[in-house]
Amino acid sequence: MATTGLFIEIGEYPPEPEQQASLQQARGVVVGQSLFDQGRPEWLRQGELVVRCDDPERIAVTPAEDDDEPWLAVTGLERAAALRDRWPGRRWLPQLEVSKQEVVYHFNDSALGEGFRFYIPDTGAIHGYVGNGDERIEALLARAAGLGFDTLWLHGAGAESRGRGLDLDLLERAGRHFDGDLWISGGAREERHLFNLAAQGGAAAVVVPQPVALECGCERLLLALESGGDDAVPLGLPAMAATGDAAGRDRSG
Repeated sequence: MATTGLFIEIGEYPPEPEQQASLQQARGVVVGQSLFDQGRPEWLRQGELVVRCDDPERIAVTPAEDDDEPWLAVTGLERAAALRDRWPGRRWLPQLEVSKQEVVYHFNDSALGEGFRFYIPDTGAIHGYVGNGDERIEALLARAAGLGFDTLWLHGAGAESRGRGLDLDLLERAGRHFDGDLWISGGAREERHLFNLAAQGGAAAVVVPQPVALECGCERLLLALESGGDDAVPLGLPAMAATGDAAGRDRSG
């Protein structure tokens, strides 16, 4: 099983020189377009580069360096498809923000007789995960495949606030409906979250915020990704990291 690639999302400002060497251990970095306006910075010469494409008109006409074409991340399938059709020589990466659909309850009269009323879930409104407003994730993934995309970036909206790591349920469900490469982000705060992700499998890449990468250290995050596919608990990680997903008790990462 291939090791999940580690990408670090850089903040508004470039990292300090003493931090750059650590971040360069990752497979690649994600940057805002403002950091790419003058071309690829020297500290980004190593590894893959993902640029959040805020202004396609400006970035898509920038000549790409030989064998050094960055990914251009765009929110939404239709927008990514339209830009790809206009500039087919670039590497477009659609990002989809996906969330768990809220369970809807309504007040219902009870069969026990007058005076007994209960809140019951509206099962017709429960679809698991939705994106692009309220479109079911299964439909989104089918449309992505139909549009010819073989790589998608899924961001688990709400995973950060839940504080339980990456949304591994989302990844597992998406993997059943999409044959291409899936990237995932949202909720990764510590090493064991990446260990659990690797133990489950199914992600071609994971995107981690720069503060998390600097606090944990890229070397340890990479160790978690490499060790998570094995039966052994990686050195320095708590034993609880080997449980959770594998035991079926917690589907967050």
